[in-house]
Amino acid sequence: MLREPVLTTSVLLLADNDWQFGETLCAALEDAFCSVHRVVDNVQVLDALRTRRYDVILLDVDPPKTDCLHLIRILRSQAHSSAVILIAAEGDVRDGETSGLESLADERVSKPFKISEVLSRMRNAIRRTGSDADSSTAHFWNNVERQLGPLDTMAARLSPTELALLHALLARPGAIFSSDELKRQIGGNERMADDYVIEIHIDSLNSKLGSEAIKTIRGLGWMVSSEI
Repeated sequence: MLREPVLTTSVLLLADNDWQFGETLCAALEDAFCSVHRVVDNVQVLDALRTRRYDVILLDVDPPKTDCLHLIRILRSQAHSSAVILIAAEGDVRDGETSGLESLADERVSKPFKISEVLSRMRNAIRRTGSDADSSTAHFWNNVERQLGPLDTMAARLSPTELALLHALLARPGAIFSSDELKRQIGGNERMADDYVIEIHIDSLNSKLGSEAIKTIRGLGWMVSSEI
């Protein structure tokens, strides 16, 4: 599965108490995220947050076992910077809680859903709550999708080397990558021994993106521009 750079640099905390559902969702998310930490209740969520920062907290609403409104109020009162996304079926949210949950959460996904919808909501939430680098990458990736189509069809439009270069450059938006760094990132072989071969692939990428999104910094290397 093609991975989206803005997501592969993120760490996700998944809170659910339905073992089968959680296993299925976790397996799908792990193909898009570097790290997925799974917990089963509010206490474990708060314990996990004491030891590290998470980019996204994904809460599966399952009343009466989970009091998401109380948990989110605690998170907001403690000024956690994590984006909070709710997953809820019709009827899961108790009367009187809907407006409170939706005003405090960053996104809501309704069951049943496609994993692409969850990933899209996560990307949006990371763009709004994350660092400038995350926002720049998300903006860039939105433009990539506009030019080349969604992730699941993009592989047909780009060569394996072009895909590898795009992922390498988006891992550190704004950073300049030397030819040696890019060769290490993409597993360069003899055909990539000369810098002009990388330049050819970069030119091809820019042509497909319809812009000079990937900049050549003469004498130094290449970097991603946030504009397409």
